[in-house]
Amino acid sequence: MSDIDLTDRPQRSHRDPYDPDGEPRTLSGKILIVLLGIVVMGLFAMWFYVFSGLARHAHVDTLDSDVFPIAAEAKCVTAAADFGELTELRRIETPAGRADEIDKGVAIYQVLVDDLRDIAPATGTRDGDLIAQWFDDWDIHLADRTAYGELLRGPDARTTTPFTEKEVAGRRVSDRLNRFAEVNFMETCRRPDDL
Repeated sequence: MSDIDLTDRPQRSHRDPYDPDGEPRTLSGKILIVLLGIVVMGLFAMWFYVFSGLARHAHVDTLDSDVFPIAAEAKCVTAAADFGELTELRRIETPAGRADEIDKGVAIYQVLVDDLRDIAPATGTRDGDLIAQWFDDWDIHLADRTAYGELLRGPDARTTTPFTEKEVAGRRVSDRLNRFAEVNFMETCRRPDDL
């Protein structure tokens, strides 16, 4: 064997591979790494929560009971079918003719709203109060339709006269009607989509 002196061999350093200078990490450096790890894990947890469905909450207009929506949907199906039998407004060539058809539609939906009021829970309960607000929105919408029909009968009316509607709490009343119907699974109780 050859005489090799093992003591002359260079010693391997146990350097931290993430520390290029070979100096030991300071306490503040170690704390920074731990904090960055916590931030990354927190961001991962947040996005997991968001996309997992755990973050979903019911819309503020969602009713506690499904009794009214089920009964209302049955009545709305009938009203929507009756409304569907009316002549499409775009096929009517005169403003007065359109006004007459709008009045027929208002009559159909006024009967619907009156029928729904008969089966609605009493106010003073959360569901009753929410439904009463929805009826208020229907009253505004039907009044806007009636006013539009009157406008179409005016001397300066054209078939292109735009329909305008009021806003409630910064939102068009038809958006409020539709949102309430959607979140309570009453799709056919949405406002008619003819204007």
